Amino acid sequence: MFNLDALDKLIAVVVVLLVLSLIVQSIQAAIKKFFRIKSLQFEQSLVHLFYYLLDKDAIKVMQSASDRMPLLRAFFRLPIIRNFSHDDSKSLSARDSQVEALYQAVSAEFLRAGRMSPGGKLLIESVSKDELIKFIKQARVNDLLKHIPLPEQANAAEINEKIAETQKAIKQFFITHHAVIEKTPLAAFKQPLLELLSNANQFLDLKNSDLTLGDLGASVVGSARKTLAALPDSIEETLLHLKDDAHDEAAQALRKLRKTLDPLSAELNAIVALPRRLSQITEKIEVWYDTVMRSFEERYTRSMKTFALVISFLVVALLNANIFGIYREISADKSKRDLIAQSGDRIMSKLSERQAAGQNDAQITATFNQWKDESFKQIEDDVSLYTALGFTGPRWITDVWNNPQRPSAHQIIETIAGWLVMTMLLSVGAPFWQDVLESLFGLKNMLRRRSSPGDTSQTTEQ
Repeated sequence: MFNLDALDKLIAVVVVLLVLSLIVQSIQAAIKKFFRIKSLQFEQSLVHLFYYLLDKDAIKVMQSASDRMPLLRAFFRLPIIRNFSHDDSKSLSARDSQVEALYQAVSAEFLRAGRMSPGGKLLIESVSKDELIKFIKQARVNDLLKHIPLPEQANAAEINEKIAETQKAIKQFFITHHAVIEKTPLAAFKQPLLELLSNANQFLDLKNSDLTLGDLGASVVGSARKTLAALPDSIEETLLHLKDDAHDEAAQALRKLRKTLDPLSAELNAIVALPRRLSQITEKIEVWYDTVMRSFEERYTRSMKTFALVISFLVVALLNANIFGIYREISADKSKRDLIAQSGDRIMSKLSERQAAGQNDAQITATFNQWKDESFKQIEDDVSLYTALGFTGPRWITDVWNNPQRPSAHQIIETIAGWLVMTMLLSVGAPFWQDVLESLFGLKNMLRRRSSPGDTSQTTEQ
């Protein structure tokens, strides 16, 4: 039959592992929130996505260690797009003001929606595809085009003058020759052409424009391109309709109008090309969002595993949680073993409560100081829980320092080896040890029932 005493020792060891895992979890959660680790990682992934949306070289955002590891940016207070904000060893080609402009515009929408930390900084640990599309559509075209090449200001003003003159000429032409033109192919182009010129005028007048990416619908831009493409043939067909002497005046007026439109058409095509490119941004989200966000989840998971491993070692060293020493203490002291085993149920309940509370981590209502105090208190409570089990805790450092008898080389090697083994055990996480503990309690109850088959009323001892 399985030795119940050995099982109690194993349960006690697992309880200790679970308590230490809680301490690691508390510290990790505090650091993640304090430095906005997940938010920084998500922001970097957004920048990565924006490179794809603007047809840029997305490899640039993953070139340095700080780009791949948000904790480094947090520790060294490096902003999310540090290579945009100051001069460094990277070449000017590594900076992209268009991506920065789009990122800043979307960030402003996140802040307006209340996605901020208690300290007032951007906090976006997750966002759905639909939310992102909605925020991007609110970005002002004016903010984006500050960094996109446009005609020189003098040329823009000149083009606007041409557009105004052409609008006036078109209206006058259709008023004067309405009866003749209404039966020609050109009649259908009056309204689309006037709308095209009006939109082009608005697009060039960026300083006074509240145009957003949402206003640049693909259908509007597509209609403008079709109008420009079909206009020359429409004018030629209309001239064929006006070839007899009775319509000579209208034909001459149309030829004069064509001379005005021809030099302007190339400039209009260039103006339309830019909104067409910008209007495709929201369409490209459908293509790239899932790919980039999946990459974000993978990178974040990997970085958090490494992060947890480092914290685990620091906790183990600070508490002198040597797995070999802990096992010897539990094996030698039955009262201590029983105390630890009986604490298992309470510790598992505490972990379950914390996991339930963790579901609302994104909803931050407390002030920064309140959150900081709560985080420190949580860590202190978990450390107190460990010391309450009968272990020395952090004061072991003082005890060793004040002890005139220094540890031997064998003891030092054993301690470090015990720390490393404990670190590896803690790296699997508290939920794993919670499951193991539940299984061991179940096994213990089953063995007790088998050992006393007549006692069906025996209560479960944990």
